[in-house]
Amino acid sequence: MKKIISKPHLFFFGLIPILLVLGFLYKKETLDINISYTYYVIAYHHLSYLFAVFFGLIWLNYFSLYWVQKKPIKWMTLMHIILQVLALLFFFTKDKWNWLGKNNYPTELNMTIDYSNLILISSTFLFILSAFIHLINFFVSLISKSK
Repeated sequence: MKKIISKPHLFFFGLIPILLVLGFLYKKETLDINISYTYYVIAYHHLSYLFAVFFGLIWLNYFSLYWVQKKPIKWMTLMHIILQVLALLFFFTKDKWNWLGKNNYPTELNMTIDYSNLILISSTFLFILSAFIHLINFFVSLISKSK
């Protein structure tokens, strides 16, 4: 973990091929988002490629800090990595969280509670929060006078 915090550019560079492989494996699956009476259907491989580009930009930020010999703030880097990994885990396992909560429906209705939208919203929130933490970490480290 100490090596990941000291060289986060290697961690995010390693995530890029993993996301490309996941995009290839989930090529036929789609993400269905229901908002009111509108359904948004997005292919998982498109999102995986978008995440790979996003992580490529994060890699470029951390690599530029490494290149100019500036150290990122350790606790912010750790929070960024943890939140980013949690967001990805929540996103790729959003359909596996239906065991949460209590099912109050009668058994003859055969209805289950679907928490996938809640998990997707949580994943998006964690993703945005980690992006803000990364940007703050990047600019504060870039502006700081210490090497």
